[in-house]
Amino acid sequence: MSDVIKQVPIQAHFGQFADRLGYVALDYVEHNGGNSSGRFVCSGCYVDIATQWVVRAAGWGKNLASVESVHNEALGRIHHHVRHFHTDNAPATLRLLFERLQEPQVQYDLTRSRPYQKNDNAHVEQKNGDKIRKLVGYWRLDTQAACDLLNELYRVEDLIGNYFVASAKLTSKTYDNNGKLVRKQYDKPRTPYARLLTHPQTSNKTKRLIIAERQSLSLVALRQRSDELQAKLAEHFGQLR
Repeated sequence: MSDVIKQVPIQAHFGQFADRLGYVALDYVEHNGGNSSGRFVCSGCYVDIATQWVVRAAGWGKNLASVESVHNEALGRIHHHVRHFHTDNAPATLRLLFERLQEPQVQYDLTRSRPYQKNDNAHVEQKNGDKIRKLVGYWRLDTQAACDLLNELYRVEDLIGNYFVASAKLTSKTYDNNGKLVRKQYDKPRTPYARLLTHPQTSNKTKRLIIAERQSLSLVALRQRSDELQAKLAEHFGQLR
């Protein structure tokens, strides 16, 4: 694994690419309930930093096979070409992304954060709390059934978040002469769907795909399904306890 780490370059402050489509930050969250022993569910969070398009997926365990299942699930719901992946130093994630780079049909850049420097991947770190912990808390989930429920919930919640929930995006920061942050500026709130649809680098194929998907969705039905899945997950967690 040390050889892989040496071959993946470090990129500090990945947010500098916030205007470029296809620059995706990713990170994994453990659902171990404060106990890292044994096998438990892990969630992967993928964030396109230009559009704020977020995709989540869960795998049972931290091994390479689990990470690969999460990655494949996530890629299936990112509708534009990924030009660049940026991750932390998790061994299984780095190995998977690095090994796929050796395949001739795969084309993306790969970088990693500096060890113990969460600001290098701040976009996804913030989403971990907002999109994962706020949704499913800090429960210990350690069965395949829990993993399957979480994946179904993520599919529904990603449709809600990407197509219906508008948010403002940080555009600049102002500091005083002493280097103290005094002001943050944000753009007009828009959905990730709107950002992707209007981005100058979005292909016509991607535009047609997301327009068709948006037209097929009902926010009321999605909210109802999300509530049902959250109740099932809570019931399942009660059984695990």
